[in-house]
Amino acid sequence: MRKEQIILPVACLFTTFLLLVCFPACLKDMGNYHYQAREQVTVGGIQTLYSVFRGDSLCIDPQIFSTSPDTAFAYSWSLNKNIPAEPETMDTISHSRQLCCRVTLGSGVWTLIFSATNTKTLAATTVNLTLLVNTNFSQGWYVLKDNGGSTDIDFFPTPETIVPSGRIEEVLYTVNGQHLDGQAASLALMPSYSTTVNEAYYNTRALMALSENDAVVLDLNNGSIINKYDSLFFEPPVERKLQRVFYSLHSYFLVNNGRLHTLYSRSINTGKFGYQQLLDNRGTAYSLSKFYMTYWSQRPVFFDQRNSCFVTSEGTATMLTPFLDDAKSAMPACGNNKSLLYLGLKAAVPYEGCAVFSDKTNPELKIITSMRLSGMSQLLLTNDTLTPSSAVYHASLFAMLMGEESLLYFVKDHELWNRSLLSKQESRQYSFPTGEEPLFIQHRKYTGTTNYTKLSHNFIIAASAKDNVYTIRMFGKSAGNILPMPAVTLQGKGRPVDVIFVSPDITLTTPFYN
Repeated sequence: MRKEQIILPVACLFTTFLLLVCFPACLKDMGNYHYQAREQVTVGGIQTLYSVFRGDSLCIDPQIFSTSPDTAFAYSWSLNKNIPAEPETMDTISHSRQLCCRVTLGSGVWTLIFSATNTKTLAATTVNLTLLVNTNFSQGWYVLKDNGGSTDIDFFPTPETIVPSGRIEEVLYTVNGQHLDGQAASLALMPSYSTTVNEAYYNTRALMALSENDAVVLDLNNGSIINKYDSLFFEPPVERKLQRVFYSLHSYFLVNNGRLHTLYSRSINTGKFGYQQLLDNRGTAYSLSKFYMTYWSQRPVFFDQRNSCFVTSEGTATMLTPFLDDAKSAMPACGNNKSLLYLGLKAAVPYEGCAVFSDKTNPELKIITSMRLSGMSQLLLTNDTLTPSSAVYHASLFAMLMGEESLLYFVKDHELWNRSLLSKQESRQYSFPTGEEPLFIQHRKYTGTTNYTKLSHNFIIAASAKDNVYTIRMFGKSAGNILPMPAVTLQGKGRPVDVIFVSPDITLTTPFYN
């Protein structure tokens, strides 16, 4: 008998045996399978956004709903500071369903995370809520001003709209009993400044003010001074000539006496600026202009007046980096024999700016230079030689529009003008009142989020003074030209040098804020 003939009967017998054994088991199976809908846990009775003032009482009473009749819930409330450019930190603050507390948080945007878990089934849900904390000093216009040998700050709060509701004069003296020594220099928002509390470091929403001779950091929760010049550096510079402070690429940059100091904010730090950066490993002298070009996600662009060279740096660097030349550049980035009169941002992507120069050998030779970052380290420079017949040739103050029309605003005599970088056409925009001295012009823009939309603005700002009384006019614009009447006017005593707008939702990554 063949092998195949033997295997077939055996296989049939084996199959029959399996059926006889398994079939009774199938009859006994009563169907231990549950196809019930998965439990759903939802939260009601809450808002997605809460706006409070520091010191107010906050009470949130969430209602929990479940599709299961068998529930026993555990709750958790956590808090996270919403700072896009900073590492995330989260703290658990309560295990009760209802959260009722007095708000002691600093000003800014916080995230509340509420979780509810059915401990019998482990079904859970999580809800994120936005908490906006305001203070008397957290929202409005800050004006840095010179009082003739001393510096202070006026604050114009804007609780409802971009138009101020009043004025708090000389915040430094009113709150802290002191002015800054020397002429006013620069003002900068520091949304996450590291300060020491009980020997631990905390991020504080702050404002840094510079005079030529001094510097302070103010807590925006109450206007109090939390740091001064002598403790602002690892080694305070002996020669004080403070020029500028601003934020760019995860770092704060401070220029003193033409030298650069940096504070890297992306990691744990002590709130101190580092040693001055070198130009090269030979210790070559350099002197940075007070003008700069920056965007929060880009490396800053400086100009070394001593060596006529565009340079950049980073918060963790110890040495400046000179820019290289794009092959199509009309002028070398370094050694171009130029003195910088102005430098400002034109666009973020591509990274573009505008500079105004005079020639060191022939100061009557002036040019407007359009600049674009090419690659990581090259500059493409395009020059427009100015003639004495143009209004901009005689200008003294400048402001480039950021991220909008290709227009350079400038002041000639007592008139505000603009010039198209494309067509080279010039247009008179505004005449300052008789006797007023123009002091500075700026382009300031801000788009408010959530319930801050009423604070959005896009202003050409013109500041002037007469008889020690300043007026800062903020004009809206249409197609690049300013509107006839200012939307906001700030007035006070002294000579202003800078003005910035502050609100709790302005962060390190707010576009075109610098």
